[in-house]
Amino acid sequence: GTLNVLGFTDWEVAGYAYRENVVLTLLGSGLGLILGIFLHGYIIVTAEVDAVMFGRQIHPLSYLTAFAVTIAFSALVAFVMHFKLKKIDMVESLKSIE
Repeated sequence: GTLNVLGFTDWEVAGYAYRENVVLTLLGSGLGLILGIFLHGYIIVTAEVDAVMFGRQIHPLSYLTAFAVTIAFSALVAFVMHFKLKKIDMVESLKSIE
């Protein structure tokens, strides 16, 4: 709302939010895929018993699927956020204490 009052267009305000969303999505996806390897190894070793053994290999399609789902969810959030940003009342946003 403050950016709108300062004269920024709706597209500029949305651009700030979208850039932040994209950067956080890419950083989170990369970190999640790396940490997921270690979490997978820990869970497999912990859950295995003598009677049951699990596969220890992670297929490349699993990485691709996880990344695609994360990107799709981020795109959905950006889509919903676009309409929320357009509804912000500039006067009311300036009155808030935050």
